[in-house]
Amino acid sequence: MTLELGYSIDWSATWAGVSAVAAFLAVAAMLYVMKVQLTETKKLTSHQLFLQINSQYESEFMQKKRAILAYQLTTNRAALEIDDTVIVFFETLGLYFKEDLLDPKFVWNAFSVDVCSYWRACEHYINNVRKECSDDLYFEEFESLNNEMLKLSSEYCPGSTVALSEKAIKDFLSWEIQRVKSGNHIDSIIA
Repeated sequence: MTLELGYSIDWSATWAGVSAVAAFLAVAAMLYVMKVQLTETKKLTSHQLFLQINSQYESEFMQKKRAILAYQLTTNRAALEIDDTVIVFFETLGLYFKEDLLDPKFVWNAFSVDVCSYWRACEHYINNVRKECSDDLYFEEFESLNNEMLKLSSEYCPGSTVALSEKAIKDFLSWEIQRVKSGNHIDSIIA
């Protein structure tokens, strides 16, 4: 076909160009949809993991372990022979947090008081383990999680003093001891 200006149009080349642009746009749209799906999948997986971790923490088994640790720390705050199940739980939680597998606001909301209180209450034990094993990496993820919770507390609640006072730690440990079901005296659980 010839235009009035004397140019001829090669329709096959034009359609090839239009097809290439359309293919490029289709690939771009597909990549965008994949990115959105991946983001949503990661978010859903993060929420599912959080629910599993929270359920584990609130389980009857962990309630007892928390009560035992709190009791041990209440009766002898300098104790070096303690059940460290709760500390190991926070070490694992810290690793998940560090690897960005959990929503920071969810973790802060559910665990910040517990993390910061247990860190302060168990710091002597952790320092002893590090010294005895000549390895400052023991419970490093728990320590990092504690620092992150303090940072997030100051961000979300400026002026917050989460678990910074001795009285707050003693009150927290007392509440933890009360977690055991009524009728189960703490001594029978520890035995």
